[in-house]
Amino acid sequence: MKLDDKSIKEIIVRENYISEIDLKKAEEEAKKSGYSIIDYLFSEGLLTKELLGQAISEHFKVPFVDLKKERIEDNAFFLMPELVARSRSVIVFASTPDGLKIAMADPEDLEIRHAIEKRYGHNVIAYFAFEKDIIEAMNRYEADLSDEFKNVLKKLEDKNLSAEERDEISSQIVDLLLKYASQNKASDIHIEPYEKKIIVRFRIDGIMHDVLEIPKRLADIIITRIKILSKMRTDEHRAAQDGKLRFKSEDQLIDVRVSVLPVTKGENAVMRLMRLCVYCLPREGNSV
Repeated sequence: MKLDDKSIKEIIVRENYISEIDLKKAEEEAKKSGYSIIDYLFSEGLLTKELLGQAISEHFKVPFVDLKKERIEDNAFFLMPELVARSRSVIVFASTPDGLKIAMADPEDLEIRHAIEKRYGHNVIAYFAFEKDIIEAMNRYEADLSDEFKNVLKKLEDKNLSAEERDEISSQIVDLLLKYASQNKASDIHIEPYEKKIIVRFRIDGIMHDVLEIPKRLADIIITRIKILSKMRTDEHRAAQDGKLRFKSEDQLIDVRVSVLPVTKGENAVMRLMRLCVYCLPREGNSV
């Protein structure tokens, strides 16, 4: 698991980078200044990023990489689906004859390391990198799903929306989910209702990733739109229903098998994406 501040402080003291007394003083000053202890140590020159990175990398027994000084190869970087990168704080920064070099905030995340090896058939060479640097490196991606979804939510806050406009926005929500699932090579989308929210999860390479939290008030809007697209009954809420839909993503047709199941907190939806032949798109002028 990723190191918390307490573990990092223990490493600093154990490796004699700073004394326990000086660390306590630094903590007090950091609180007054509103800094995290690590940022304060860096800003005051009491510790360098290189030294701390080296100390933590020795703890994990992997090399340290400073992503701000590293040239990140585009052909390597975009191998990693955006949602996996964001949810696991990991990016691919280089491809070499020896394997893919990946920067991780948690080099002990063996599950994601094995998933990358399995997907690409390459050896994985893990490096420790600070999570803040990994997040900044992700600016190479376009705006993530959360950002786009927030923009759609703002539109829904308008109380003067007509029924048609509200339907159009609900369509955008479902379209966004399908778009990002396809772009990130997800096999399944899970929409799970809870007491005060809905959680959206994508299954990518067999691993479930939390993608998005949605206000509970939008549950009916989203599920209803999915039912309409899947040709299900929108007035049925007590029985399980199955349906299917098809959409186009870039140069692929994607069939989606949809299941909606009533649960304690509402209705649970699972959408399984099945990619069709890339060359099977209809010619211009023909309908799907």
